[in-house]
Amino acid sequence: MESGPGTLAHQLVARWARERPDAVAVSSERRSLTYAQLDTRADRLAGALRAHGVGPETRVGICLPRTADWITALLAVFKAGGAYVPLDPEYPAARLEYMLTDSAATVLVGAGPTADHLARACDVPLLAPAAGADATATGPGPHPDNLAYVIYTSGSTGRPKGVQVTHASLGNMLAGLAPALEVGPGRRTLQCVSFSFDISVFDTLATLTNGGTLVIATKEEVASPERLADRLRGERIHTVALPPSVLATLVDQEFPDLAVVGSGGEACPPKLAASFAARHRFVNGYGPTETTVAASLFEVTPAHGELPSVPIGAPCAGVSLYVVDDPAGTASPPGGTGEICIGGAGVARGYLGRPALTAAAFVPDPFSDVPGSRLYRTGDLGRFLPDGALEFSGRADGQVKIRGHRIELNEIRQALERHPRVSQAAVLVGETGLLGGQILAFVLPAPGPGPVTGGLLRRHLADELPDYMIPNSIALLREFPLTPNHKVDHAALLARGAGPRRRDAPVVAPRTPVEADLLRIWQEVLGQPEIGVRDDFFELGGHSLLAAQVVARIEKAHGVQLRLETLLAQGRTVEGLAEAVSRAAAGGGTGRPPITRIPRPARRTVPS
Repeated sequence: MESGPGTLAHQLVARWARERPDAVAVSSERRSLTYAQLDTRADRLAGALRAHGVGPETRVGICLPRTADWITALLAVFKAGGAYVPLDPEYPAARLEYMLTDSAATVLVGAGPTADHLARACDVPLLAPAAGADATATGPGPHPDNLAYVIYTSGSTGRPKGVQVTHASLGNMLAGLAPALEVGPGRRTLQCVSFSFDISVFDTLATLTNGGTLVIATKEEVASPERLADRLRGERIHTVALPPSVLATLVDQEFPDLAVVGSGGEACPPKLAASFAARHRFVNGYGPTETTVAASLFEVTPAHGELPSVPIGAPCAGVSLYVVDDPAGTASPPGGTGEICIGGAGVARGYLGRPALTAAAFVPDPFSDVPGSRLYRTGDLGRFLPDGALEFSGRADGQVKIRGHRIELNEIRQALERHPRVSQAAVLVGETGLLGGQILAFVLPAPGPGPVTGGLLRRHLADELPDYMIPNSIALLREFPLTPNHKVDHAALLARGAGPRRRDAPVVAPRTPVEADLLRIWQEVLGQPEIGVRDDFFELGGHSLLAAQVVARIEKAHGVQLRLETLLAQGRTVEGLAEAVSRAAAGGGTGRPPITRIPRPARRTVPS
C-alpha cells in the first residue's frame, strides 16, 4: 500500500479496512476484530469524542486493560484529531490522578473501577470504549505537526513527566521500523507490554498500518515463560519485541513460526543475542521515549558469534546520532566515549508543561543546516565502533533500565523521603543479571511512634509508584557511610548490598508437605535460605518475573495452574499460597483448556 509523507496512522488503518475488511486486525483474550469492525467502532467512538470537544492538540486519557477495546480507543482519538495519554489501570491511583491532571486531558475513555475513580477524582467526563455517536460527524483532523500521544516517564524531579510526540515523528518511526521487523499482511505480531511503555506504539501501529494481525498477550501469559511460549507457538507469531529480561525466560524454547525477534528497553546480554540470532532474525533497538520509540537498530547475525557487547547500531531513517564531549556539541574523537545525542525527525516536541526541563534536554542542533533543528541529550554514554555502529556504555546520571522500564532512582528516593518516618534515603541498583538489576534502598529512620519496617515503607511506596519501581530490598541503617568529601558513599552501600534482612517476626517453619515444597521453591527462586511461611514474597526481593518462575514451578510440581494474580494477592506468603494450591488441586486445577495450535492458512510472502 502506497502512502505519502503526510499519511497518518489512522488513515492507513482505514485503507486496510477498505481493502481487506474481513482480515483479523486485533485478537485478544476477550474479543477479535476485523479491520472493518475495528474501523467502524473507532469511527463511532471518534464521533462521541468530537461531541465532547476533542480536536487537534486535545489530550484524551485512556484507562483500559490491554484488549481490542484499547486499540479501538487509540484509533478513535486519532480520528477525532486528539492525542492519547495511556493510563495503565494497574498503576497506583495517586500516580494516575497526577498524570491525568498534569496532562490536562479533557476526556477519559475507560471502563472498570479504576477508570470510574479517576473520572470522579479528576472531574473528567468518562466515555466507555463502546460509546458511539454519528460516525459521519466531522471535525478538523490532525496535521502531521499535531500531537499524537503523551507518554509519561519516570522523572528525576520526583514526579513523572509527559513526553509529547507528534504525528510526523510517529510516521517517521513507523516507516523506518516496519520493514526491519517484517510486519504486514499475513504476519502476526504479539503485543506484550503496557501501553504506558512506548515499545507498544511500535508493535501496535506498525502492525495495523501495514495490514498485519496484532495478537494481544495477557499479563498472565507475559509473566509466565511457559504460557508465553505456548501463545507464541499456538498463535504462529511471526514478530515479537520484548525487553531482554523477558526474552531470557524464553531462550531455551523453540518457535518454528517465529521469524523476527526485537530486543529493546535495556542493554542486551551478548549470550542472549547470540542464542536467538542462531535461530531467528534478531534486531537490537535503542531509543528513548523522547525520540519516538527507536533511534537506531543493530541486527545480530550468526556470523557475529558472541559479541563482547551488543551494539545499538546505526540510525533509523530520518534520524541522526552523535557522540559529543560537551553540551555545546563538540563531537568526540573517533572511538571516544561521550554523551549520545539524537537529532532528526524522531525528536519529540518536549515535556508537557515543563519548559525548563525541555530547554535542558532538547537543545539546538549544531550539526544541522535546517533552521530550528534540535538534538535530544539522552544522558546515555556511548562510542562509535570502527565499523560505524554505536555502542552503549552506560549512564551519566541516576537513570536506569530495570526489566525494560526506564526508572529515575531519584524519584524512588524522593518518594521514600516523603514518608514522615524517613530522615534520608539512598537508592541504587545492585548486580544485574538476565532478569534485570536489583533496586536497593537504604534508609535512615526518623524519630516517631512505633517501629519503622521495610513492609511499612513498601506499602507507602506502593501508593505512589508502579510495582516495577518498588525496591527489591529496603535496608534500615543507623548512619550512611560517607566519602572524604562527606557525601554518601554509594560504592560502600553497594558493597554492603541488601545486607542481613532485619526480621520483624520470627521465622515460622512449614507445617504441611505443601508448605515445605513451596518454601523450597521460594528459597531456590529468591536465592535465600532463611525464609518463613509468613514472610512476604516481595519484601524478600521478589518481583513479577520471579513470581512467574514460582508459578511455573508450582504448575510443574503440583499439576495445578495458578493465575499470577493469586501470588500477587493471597499468595504473597507461603502460608497463603499453600492454601491456594490445595484449593486448586482439590478442584482439579483451574479448569481452563490447554493452549493448542490453531490451524491457519499458510502465510503469504510480503513483497519487499
